Amino acid sequence: MLTLGVAGHLVYWMRPSEIMLFDEYWADPRFARKKPNMRGAMMHRYGDNIYRTGPDGTFQQLDSFHSEDDGSLSVANRERDTETTQKVLIGSEFAYYGKSAPMIPHRLGFVVKKGPGHKC
Repeated sequence: MLTLGVAGHLVYWMRPSEIMLFDEYWADPRFARKKPNMRGAMMHRYGDNIYRTGPDGTFQQLDSFHSEDDGSLSVANRERDTETTQKVLIGSEFAYYGKSAPMIPHRLGFVVKKGPGHKC
């Protein structure tokens, strides 16, 4: 298992300015460029706009790095991404610190979110 040694550090933050549902995110032309194109140039292969509701009412997953290697649905990733929320947080104020992440003071430990997802 690869670890960056950033436990207890602020790796990423974002100030949400908008909350929308997956289907709204999918349909919104502002976020069309966030749909990955796995046949495009490397810069076009990344994106997080990968879910929309299918005719059967379940979330369909666009071929992406969240899919299986052959491009088929990754049930585990879809469940992780959509089971607990149908909301997408939108923000234009954010920072990613990576390995340069500052320590989070102990008194603010209650705001720490471990793993994927978000904590409000």
